[in-house]
Amino acid sequence: MADQPKTNMPVRTFQSGMLNVAIFAHTSREGRVWHSVSPQRSYRVEGQQEWSRINSYNRDDLPVIAALMTRAWQWILNEEEKARQAAQKAQAEQ
Repeated sequence: MADQPKTNMPVRTFQSGMLNVAIFAHTSREGRVWHSVSPQRSYRVEGQQEWSRINSYNRDDLPVIAALMTRAWQWILNEEEKARQAAQKAQAEQ
């Protein structure tokens, strides 16, 4: 069976203007953690109070989304390294 996420709240979000990239952490039954990333653009229809989000981008959004995705990738790599170091420390203390 596929791994199932434990939460649907982002663990980190990077934003620039109306664009954002949300990072979600998932944990498998075996305790393995992995991350997924969801880029979105927010907009509000004139005359409405609520904000909507879509996964469609204009030409000028692309470099911004790329920069936000790079920041998300770097954050995930950093989190993985911290977890790796913590596991090594815990193993060394046994």
